[in-house]
Amino acid sequence: MSFIKTSRTMKAKLTRMFMITALLIGLFAGTSHGQAFTIESLDGSKQLIEVMPLNYGASLTIKCANTAIHIENINHLDTVHLLNKNFLLVAYSFRAGSGMHAAKTLVLSVRNQTLYESMHINSTFNEEFMDWSKPTPALIKASAKKTIHEAALNLTGNSIGTYKLAIKFHDERKLVNKPKPDYQHDITTVLTFDQNRNVFRSSEKNISQDFIIVGAKIKNETKKKINGAFPIINLGEEKYCYAGGEWYEWNSSYLIQQSYR
Repeated sequence: MSFIKTSRTMKAKLTRMFMITALLIGLFAGTSHGQAFTIESLDGSKQLIEVMPLNYGASLTIKCANTAIHIENINHLDTVHLLNKNFLLVAYSFRAGSGMHAAKTLVLSVRNQTLYESMHINSTFNEEFMDWSKPTPALIKASAKKTIHEAALNLTGNSIGTYKLAIKFHDERKLVNKPKPDYQHDITTVLTFDQNRNVFRSSEKNISQDFIIVGAKIKNETKKKINGAFPIINLGEEKYCYAGGEWYEWNSSYLIQQSYR
């Protein structure tokens, strides 16, 4: 009887070990191959978008047909999902300073087997500030300030002629130990879809200006004159300019590249 009981116990342990091993192998295989999504191209064909796993250099590659988009300096891939049949949303956290959490949201579409960045913005910035100049730990904690800046997206419409993307931003700042914020406000911006460039925009703006371009791949700076009409996303204090098939953060005389091909 003792031998039979021991055999059954050993069999149960081996079964559990096999199940755990199989689960880990499946998880590793799924992660190592990234994620794939079938969407309807804006020209009506079916296309496959592959979101590859982050590599050891914290860079992300997104592929479709013969095109690829690369993004550097990523901490974590937060979420990837279809907004509808035509658009894929990718949200990711990127490296920021101590006590900060920052994230961007990218909306992708496809036309003629080419991958487009239909929108690319900063969507989250949360910061907790401790005033270390205070003389005691209690006062340090009491002076802790929290800043919240978060965006929520809502896509409406059912065709490229009617699509609109509403972006609702919530801004708030408060002391951590006080429930009532110092200030808070919400603002909603509605972007229309530019059918010629396959992007969401606030407006189109004529620009003739010398800029310092900050590269996304190696963070080099180059001077370049921008001249022409360009799609713009205006989100209050934050602006973005679409040029050369990519969205740039527009900060005064700087255009900061967010991705590269």
